[in-house]
Amino acid sequence: MLRLPCTGEVLVYLPPDLEDLPQRCVNYIVAHEFAHVALGHHGPEFEYSWAPSAQYHDEKPEEQAADALVVEWGYLASDNPVHIDRATREREKEEEDARLRREVEEQDRLVEKQLQRFRAVKVER
Repeated sequence: MLRLPCTGEVLVYLPPDLEDLPQRCVNYIVAHEFAHVALGHHGPEFEYSWAPSAQYHDEKPEEQAADALVVEWGYLASDNPVHIDRATREREKEEEDARLRREVEEQDRLVEKQLQRFRAVKVER
């Protein structure tokens, strides 16, 4: 995250590896980054690191403040990926992806049924 010198706007960078995390972790991270903006944690005095260790995260007062605000907003502290082991994150992501694939397949079946009905009505006319 950085403040653009020409406009004063804040740019929040969300890395592509968020796609590899379960949605609950992505939601938490996005809220956490917005908490940094709300708390004024942007500028050269702030050190940035993507995917920090739990120790790095827990030692930084600005990280603790952002986490506290995120929890105040109603997110679960247990959704913070810094404190979820890699195997759990990967398992959850695989389960989530499988569920989404099943939902898409079901939607495809429903669309196909509707198309068949439409074709049958069209033939009858």
